Amino acid sequence: MKRSIAGVVGAFLLSGTAIVVVGCSAEPQSAEQTTVDEPLTPCAFAEADDLVMMVQNSDLSERLAWPITFEHVDCSGDSAIAHTMPDGRTQPTGVLFRYSDGTWRALDVGTSIDCAAFSVPASDVGRLGGCMKAVE
Repeated sequence: MKRSIAGVVGAFLLSGTAIVVVGCSAEPQSAEQTTVDEPLTPCAFAEADDLVMMVQNSDLSERLAWPITFEHVDCSGDSAIAHTMPDGRTQPTGVLFRYSDGTWRALDVGTSIDCAAFSVPASDVGRLGGCMKAVE
């Protein structure tokens, strides 16, 4: 069994002498082990806990049952709908968010949101549970 511990920095105390190990590796890194990260999209930042904080600090917070807890988040493009956790007393609902200027903003609350009215592209509406589908 091979292990790579590249990039490890540690200190050990051996018989009263401190030993510092920097960049120790059991095997050299090859070009195949190097990966390039793909650019992050707004959906990479659509975390339920973060969106709860965003809606709690918005004008829409009074339209939701407290404590606000999101069960899951649907995200597409720069839009997301966070779905509240069923609590047995209130109807689950969604909160529509838009990502702009590096942050998510809460736009609307409801069980069926007219996402097109908030300029959500039709290609994203179909991927966001809780958006009203266009009637043709």
